[in-house]
Amino acid sequence: MNIKLHHIGEKEKEIVDSSNNYFSLGFFNYEDAIEKIDNYIAGVIIYDHPTGYGTKVFDYISRNIPIILVTKKGEALSKFVNSFKNGFVCKNEREVENALNILIGNNIVLLDDCDKLYKYSRDFQNEKFYNVIKEGDFVERK
Repeated sequence: MNIKLHHIGEKEKEIVDSSNNYFSLGFFNYEDAIEKIDNYIAGVIIYDHPTGYGTKVFDYISRNIPIILVTKKGEALSKFVNSFKNGFVCKNEREVENALNILIGNNIVLLDDCDKLYKYSRDFQNEKFYNVIKEGDFVERK
């Protein structure tokens, strides 16, 4: 299988790629990065924090693209990614390849059938946060 991994952001020094299929594209502004991921087979997350989620997962969810999480320790994020129909949690290269075979072999392009995925987007969450502040509906710290 000849799959290319396009990474938006600074090159990950932990990724060793003897096949020359890893490409660090550098930084993009948020809108351009989001538009770019719409053309990919899946969004890949390499994450080993035991309890955190990071923000990338929400971008992939809001675009409704399949997610491949590569982790050994990310229990909370693993459970969350597995809650979607086409969310894959992988611990090694063989499992990543298997997930890609499933996606490509079955022409899967969506994370889930659910039409409520937009609620996970930064735009939606920022709007909610803005409305809370605007309405003064929060508790002040003393």
